[in-house]
Amino acid sequence: MTSVSRPLTLGGRFHDAARAVLRARADLDVTVAGVRLRATSIPLVKRTAEGLQQVVRVELEAASPGRVLLTLRADRRVLVERSVKTAAGRNVEYLLVREVDKATPCTFDIAVGESRASAALELRPQRHWRIFLIHQSHLDIGYTDPQDLILHHHAAFLDAVLDLAERSDALPDDARFRWNVEATWPLDYWLRTRPAADRRRFLDLAKAGRIEVAALSFNMHSEIYSIDELARQLAVAQRLRDEHEISIDTAMQTDVPGTTVGLLNLLTEAGVRYLSVAHNYAGRSVPHLLDGQRLTRPFRWRAASGKSLLTWYTDTPHGVAYMEGNLVGFGEAYEAAIELFPAYLAALAEQPYPYVGAEAFGWSGTPPGTSLTRQPYPHDILHFRVNGELADNAPPSLVLSEIVRKWNSEWEYPHIRLATNREFFEVAERELGDRVETFEGDWTDWWADGVGSAARELGFNRSAQVLTPVAQAMHTLSDTLGAEESEWQHGVEAAYEAMALFDEHTWGAANPWTDGLEQYDSGAMQWQRKSDFARQARDLAVQTHEHATMRLGRLLAAPDRAHSALAQLAVFNPSGWGRTDIVEVFLPATRVAQHQRFELIDEASGSLQAYELTEQAHAVHRPRGRWLRFVAQDVPPLGYRRYLLRNAPSALVDESANATTLESSHYRADVDVERGTLSSLVDLAARRELLQLDSPFAFNQYVYDQYGSASNFNHLSGRIPWGDMWLLGRRSVAEQGVVVERTRTSLADRVRIRLRGAGSDWIETTYELLREVPRVEIRNRVQKLPLQEKESVYFAFPFRADKPKVAYEITGGVDTNGSPRVPGSARHMRAIRHWITFDDGEGQVAWATAEAPLIEIGDLHLPYSPFPRTFESGPADQATIFSWAMNNIWDTNFPGRQGGETVFRYAVGSAADGSDSRRLGMQVAAGFSRPLVGMLCPPKPDHANGLPPTGSFCELTGSAVDIVTLAPSGDRGLTLYLTSLAAEPVEFELRFPGLRVRDGAAGLRLWPGEYRAVVVDIEDQVSP
Repeated sequence: MTSVSRPLTLGGRFHDAARAVLRARADLDVTVAGVRLRATSIPLVKRTAEGLQQVVRVELEAASPGRVLLTLRADRRVLVERSVKTAAGRNVEYLLVREVDKATPCTFDIAVGESRASAALELRPQRHWRIFLIHQSHLDIGYTDPQDLILHHHAAFLDAVLDLAERSDALPDDARFRWNVEATWPLDYWLRTRPAADRRRFLDLAKAGRIEVAALSFNMHSEIYSIDELARQLAVAQRLRDEHEISIDTAMQTDVPGTTVGLLNLLTEAGVRYLSVAHNYAGRSVPHLLDGQRLTRPFRWRAASGKSLLTWYTDTPHGVAYMEGNLVGFGEAYEAAIELFPAYLAALAEQPYPYVGAEAFGWSGTPPGTSLTRQPYPHDILHFRVNGELADNAPPSLVLSEIVRKWNSEWEYPHIRLATNREFFEVAERELGDRVETFEGDWTDWWADGVGSAARELGFNRSAQVLTPVAQAMHTLSDTLGAEESEWQHGVEAAYEAMALFDEHTWGAANPWTDGLEQYDSGAMQWQRKSDFARQARDLAVQTHEHATMRLGRLLAAPDRAHSALAQLAVFNPSGWGRTDIVEVFLPATRVAQHQRFELIDEASGSLQAYELTEQAHAVHRPRGRWLRFVAQDVPPLGYRRYLLRNAPSALVDESANATTLESSHYRADVDVERGTLSSLVDLAARRELLQLDSPFAFNQYVYDQYGSASNFNHLSGRIPWGDMWLLGRRSVAEQGVVVERTRTSLADRVRIRLRGAGSDWIETTYELLREVPRVEIRNRVQKLPLQEKESVYFAFPFRADKPKVAYEITGGVDTNGSPRVPGSARHMRAIRHWITFDDGEGQVAWATAEAPLIEIGDLHLPYSPFPRTFESGPADQATIFSWAMNNIWDTNFPGRQGGETVFRYAVGSAADGSDSRRLGMQVAAGFSRPLVGMLCPPKPDHANGLPPTGSFCELTGSAVDIVTLAPSGDRGLTLYLTSLAAEPVEFELRFPGLRVRDGAAGLRLWPGEYRAVVVDIEDQVSP
């Protein structure tokens, strides 16, 4: 995303910056009789009758017309002599000399009339560069125009691609138009809406190597995708492979400066061999100030499985990395390219960064005292991206073909080819071999902080990520067990598409505070559409989930003859391991009378279950009934447990409750009502205090920061060169807490507190300790004020742990404080999926988040580069989590303000030393990441078959391995999607006690972070 507000012009600003830097390079600078001469060796090589000759570029700045005699000598031998007629102003001459194979000292004689001067010039050998120009259009779904226009524009670009390919057929092969389809989302639309003849032309060009289709649907904040959602972004590419036999070997990711390791795992397993990324540093990204200088190009990015992607990343840290070719004239004209590109190559070969020392868009150079240790680019092959215009969502252009044709007719080297990604990577793989370094781990995203700009919508989407795979699994099981046929797949597909479009990297317009109809200023319209993706995903997920419970509930019901009950319930466990957890079921008044008293019985054991009943809220406008809440014990993996409601007195509520102390069989918590925080949390079994009591922050404390940068100025936060503490305008916490609800029942002990806090109208915090579940649940409701001032909302969670091992769930794996990362990864913050664990050798504690994925560990960092700590005294506390719930730091793309009611749910649990910390994290998070599903079973005829009171359809023997979802496979099978969050490869067994599987149990092995589809052949089932 690159945009500047009017009256600045995009092309002019960037070109001026590039030209100023490149023109500053000179090996010789001398003034004679008012004529300034600057000369340097540049990497241009021409083939002449005398052989290969290289170029000395001479720039003459003359005050008036005249003539200059130039003589270049080496060892008293004249290499070249030329009399140049100069005009007033700037004049450029290229002097051809025989190619040298080593540095050669020369003397440059300059004569202007009677005035003469001599100066030393070193003639350096020049590389025989081969340049692979990668023509593309960067897909922002929005930003430059409303989303619907973007889709139609990119479809029109593909129409133009066919025309331009045909028009360039007569050109030399290197200059023929080639196109790289960055993302398959517009291509999928194009293939569905274009005539068969055009589709055939496109496929023929793809097979001929004139078009390359990259593997992914769009550019993504991959760290906020769920693993199943992320895997679906390869679906269009796989369909093109299967149906049209198109080779798809490359993936592209553009703009977002970071990619989760989960995408690496998915791409390597999908047979993708190459990854081309272009990181935009305009959003306060400073990888070069960390260890980013270690990252070489290209490099191999290796997964835990040993498979790897040969990876190229563009190296122009000025915010327009995917338009680097445009900066040096390739989208403009031959004259611009010949002036700028050789100087760029010379800088690339001789400096750590081609623009070092200069300030350009998104790149403020380096702060005083920063050392540049990176080595210049060592190879003579170069991948170079170029758009048709210096803009996002730019149309294709034939200008590049004309430039390449003329260039190659004039120069032997650099040799330029309009190419596909695959062409470059195959050459790099073949020629560079073991000179390519290998790196491992997550490539943590610098832009992840932007997702905190829409906390409510992000929470909606994360809810859809939880519900949709569970709904799909229940529908698939229902089909397998013989339920009536249903067209449920469309709802699942639509939910996944909506959630993926929300998680896609374009969150709004270039100027998001505006309210125009189109272009950069269509901010309100673009955000309305973007936020609708999240609401649509949640609504579709809820509908599909509800449908699935109706279908599966009918199958899990026992025949009426088997019991004499008011009603029967079933609880479904979507996880691959047994669960004891809270569940909630709505009891319609038409099934269980509004004032009916009953007892809840576990049908399998006959034991009575404690429960709570809550009246339907807003009852005059909603279905009549009550919400039943209870703890379902020992629900089998991917299985169910049935419960009966029978006439009896209801459970009594114990009303003797201390306002400041909560207690369960597992924990005791002391509450600081004034601050709405916990002042102590003790694990009763271990007799261990879990909280850091001397922390500057209290546990679950609302922290509000305001910053000193202005709002509504495009890209301003990214242009502040070096942020320091003067930008932290104020910091405050919530206070004036009052208890508004205090209940203690046989199920749970809870308190609800209302607080006041800056930036919000009110904050409401609920703490709940469940009697029979080893977990503390926290629910923070925030009525946020929609402020334009730059701000952040955090919740602090200081734990007691001394130098702990830290592990946190990310998309496609688990990262730790000892794990490798790709050099240049963001370190001050990151987005996680759901849980973090601390293990200090004395015990383990897990913290989980439902709606808010952004975290900082150990300290609060100022959200301006270089992201200094805001507490200067003492080392960072590595056991304090800051949940970065809300912010509006960005000045482009992301919303500039957010308001209204938003909920943030958290959970805490602990275990003794020696436990599996990853399983602990999964268990603590499961209450909202994989919730048990309660369903009211409909009456069933006495003659019908029935399932046992409890049962499992599939179970796993491996720790930290889980079932993500199920899907149909052909006519007589199903596919299980599994993932491993283990630290090492896991061998385990899949068993199917509740299904008739042809081959019985299956032994499997999963790599850390692997996402695997396992197809199971099912025999005919007996319909319940």
